[in-house]
Amino acid sequence: MTPILSALFTAALILACAWGFSRRRTLGRRNRAMSGVLDAAAWSARAEVEHSFAQKRVSGLETPTAAFTLVNAALNWRPAMASKRLSLGLSANNIFDVTARRHASLLKDYAPLRGRDIRLTIGLAL
Repeated sequence: MTPILSALFTAALILACAWGFSRRRTLGRRNRAMSGVLDAAAWSARAEVEHSFAQKRVSGLETPTAAFTLVNAALNWRPAMASKRLSLGLSANNIFDVTARRHASLLKDYAPLRGRDIRLTIGLAL
């Protein structure tokens, strides 16, 4: 991650924490995540940061796994004219395109987790 992106990301997390945006959860001994949701009248935003620490204490048949941090974000808009039936969304997963491998996965040495994923969605409640 470049120093500029790292600085912007850190500043965004500090602002989110200052506004009461964050919620911490533990995903196990070696994983930590911070996420939060901010709702306004027609807008909602979500951000998450998940960090997995390196796994170096392995048995004879396992291979070590490197540490990684995934950053995800989403923004949704519900137009007032659609009476909350229509929603438009933009989401991005693994924003910094990190190569991530889950230690418990049998396929970790062959298939890492997905890379950057950006989606534009339209939802209609029936």
